[in-house]
Amino acid sequence: MRRKKTRLEAPVTLFVAIEEAQHERLRHVAFAAHRSLADVVRQALTEFLARAPEADPEVAAPAEQYPSPFHARVEHDSGET
Repeated sequence: MRRKKTRLEAPVTLFVAIEEAQHERLRHVAFAAHRSLADVVRQALTEFLARAPEADPEVAAPAEQYPSPFHARVEHDSGET
């Protein structure tokens, strides 16, 4: 099931360097959830900010705006034969 594209209210472009293994895992999670990498990253940031002790609830996007993709089970090829 494909999610409806959400237009951001006040988009800010963020360039972030991540480890190759993180990118690969992120791609698998996004693919399994039929979501874009950007959408999954926004959700992860929203969840992280919601848990942060210094988080200002007025600043963080509501968690229900980006349903969590992390419950999706992703099967990986272990490479074993």
